[in-house]
Amino acid sequence: LLNLEKKLAEYKCDTNKAIRLKLVRFVEDLEDETMSFSPLYSHQVFGDEESVFGYKDLEIQLYYSTCSLTTFFNIKYSSKVVEKYDNVEVDNVESKLLEFIPAGYCINLDEFIVQLEKDASFRPFGFLIHSYTVYDEKEGLELNYEIYK
Repeated sequence: LLNLEKKLAEYKCDTNKAIRLKLVRFVEDLEDETMSFSPLYSHQVFGDEESVFGYKDLEIQLYYSTCSLTTFFNIKYSSKVVEKYDNVEVDNVESKLLEFIPAGYCINLDEFIVQLEKDASFRPFGFLIHSYTVYDEKEGLELNYEIYK
């Protein structure tokens, strides 16, 4: 029984570490791991223990385009428990998260990239009340910002 508990403990994941959030403006941002971060809390979705059972090396990717906030949602893991142990079932991570993700999300990275390209011409609702330009020395780009009401 102790060996079974040890084996199953490998499949318990801290959701605060497993969730990878990222705001994406350019396609290149998808590969830049310095832009991703984890939440401090995930109990609202995964309960007080902030954990799920059934996955090894779980990574939950939630990427948002910076303009339209289109969502890319993906779940990765190295292995998953396929057997039942004393009525303990694998947590359905996807169904828990889908309660909080708006309709129209992408599960295909290519579809998300197409949306990023569309976002280049995105204009928010309302009317422009102020705009300004900042030069980003690191990137060597002028960045234009607009504030809408």
